[in-house]
Amino acid sequence: MDKGPVENIAYHKDTAGNGASRNPDANTPNSSDITAGALATSLQNEKSQNGNKMLSDGRQQEFLLKEEHDSLTRYHDDKIKEHLLNAVRRGSYEVVVTLFESLDLGTELLSGEHGGYNWTQGNFPPLIVAAQLGQYDIIKFFLSKGYRIEPPHEIQCACENCHIDYLRTSQERLSLYKALGNPIWITLTTDDPILTAFTMSTKMKNLANQEDEFENEYLDLYKSCKQLAVGLLSECYDSKEQETILNYSHEQANSGDKRLDLLKAAISMEQKEFVAHTFSQHLLMSLIYKCAKGWRTNNVSYKILFVTSRVVMFPFMAVAYIIFPCWSFSCTMKEPLIKFINHTTAFVAFLMLLAISSTQPLKIRGGSTPSGLEFLIIFYVLGLMWSECKQLWSEGLLRYLSSGWNWMDLSMLLMLCSAFLIWATTAIIASFSATNYNSSLQMTVSVADGLYATGIVMSFFRLIYLCQISRYLGLLQLCLSRMVRVIMQFAFISCVVLWSFSIGMHMLYNSSKHFPGKNRTAPVEHEPTRREDDGFLELSWHGDYKGLMNSVVTMSWASFNMIELTSLTVFDNTNMIQFWSAALFTVYHASTMIVLLNMLIAMMANSYQQIE
Repeated sequence: MDKGPVENIAYHKDTAGNGASRNPDANTPNSSDITAGALATSLQNEKSQNGNKMLSDGRQQEFLLKEEHDSLTRYHDDKIKEHLLNAVRRGSYEVVVTLFESLDLGTELLSGEHGGYNWTQGNFPPLIVAAQLGQYDIIKFFLSKGYRIEPPHEIQCACENCHIDYLRTSQERLSLYKALGNPIWITLTTDDPILTAFTMSTKMKNLANQEDEFENEYLDLYKSCKQLAVGLLSECYDSKEQETILNYSHEQANSGDKRLDLLKAAISMEQKEFVAHTFSQHLLMSLIYKCAKGWRTNNVSYKILFVTSRVVMFPFMAVAYIIFPCWSFSCTMKEPLIKFINHTTAFVAFLMLLAISSTQPLKIRGGSTPSGLEFLIIFYVLGLMWSECKQLWSEGLLRYLSSGWNWMDLSMLLMLCSAFLIWATTAIIASFSATNYNSSLQMTVSVADGLYATGIVMSFFRLIYLCQISRYLGLLQLCLSRMVRVIMQFAFISCVVLWSFSIGMHMLYNSSKHFPGKNRTAPVEHEPTRREDDGFLELSWHGDYKGLMNSVVTMSWASFNMIELTSLTVFDNTNMIQFWSAALFTVYHASTMIVLLNMLIAMMANSYQQIE
């Protein structure tokens, strides 16, 4: 047990006394000296302990006061932030300025989190809220103070912050895009709000497809950005403003050329409302009919006479353009209307050559020198390929491949070129062969014939592209493109049904041929006689289930009601197999003719209503 200072003195006295009585002759210090030294030491230790205790208590009290002060400061700061956000939501500009000025920007006030955002200069929550609500004065005030909104990270971002909380990251991304896509924010922060609206709408459309959970919200932003561009175009006062806006380009901001760069950007970004706007169409029509002033006011007779004269003059104008491209007469070929008439005339002439070639045997096909007609077709095909290459170079690969008509042109030209190359190659091979055209070469020539015939069909089908020049026929073209998409969707379901029933019918056919306990080497009674040289198609036409592909083709013909019930006689009628085959055939026929066909009609009707 620890002794106090008085007890220590008494203890030392007692010890000294006892020591003296026990050893009076010992050489010990004087007892008074011992007592004074012990007392001084005890007082010094007590003073030191009291000082340390007072110092410790003072530091602890100072720490508690600081903690209390920091807590009150944080509470005060949170209240200021909350009131600042509420003032922004109410649109109280004076209150926002007063509260903002009360913030001590030199402290760590803006480094904390409040409302789900970091209060930093990059993403300042009051500015985000103001941009979402379109508070014009408040946005300008925060922008004047140097605050901004940084674009959020992409969905496929692999940074650590984006992987901590996916839900919060998606919500913050949507909230930031609501601010960045606001029309007032776009007009205040960009030099070209129309092009920015195009870019933002395309971005919102992509995000709607990538994040299905927030599809409706992103589609609303997509429509808002498109309406901003249309609204800005509607503010044009005269033709000068109209041409300035539609011809504007960052690369050639001071150029006076009528390149329609902004309108081309709208077409490439699928801004249909902007392209279909009255002002856009007005400028387009004025440029198209610039060379034919009376086109829109005269009757049909004038239009027919004008087109006929240009068709007759086309060969001479083409020669003049090649020899003297800088003449004013030659420059008229660059006018949109004249160019359209000339291109259409050239393509119709190409179709006429193809039609004539189909009525007579081709010399190149038999290994002879091509005729003049065949040389003209070859030159036409090469010219069309060169035109497609120029279009690919001017539009770019992605935009070129985004058009279905370009895919059709490529397919048509590739088939025609492949046919001529195969014919020429087989002719060269046959000239060095002793047997001339053997069976393999004949098969190769037949492949080329099929490619050429398909190319002719696609060439004539290309005339549907001309439907765009009419407001009545253009609707039919839109219907056709939409119907193709519907048919592709329908084809997937049809293929699933076709393959499932074909596999089942093929299994029943094998079971009837190899029934346990019976020798099925002989043909089934009532089975149609097959020749040994019957090919794949001949067997399918008669209704054959011998192979899996034969079963698929047979069931395909059955969906068009071109296979009779006599095709089921190939199954054994001495057991239940023929019953099961008839049941499957009936269910398949009912599924394709009633259910699937009516579903296709309903899908097409729905597509047509959407177009209207």
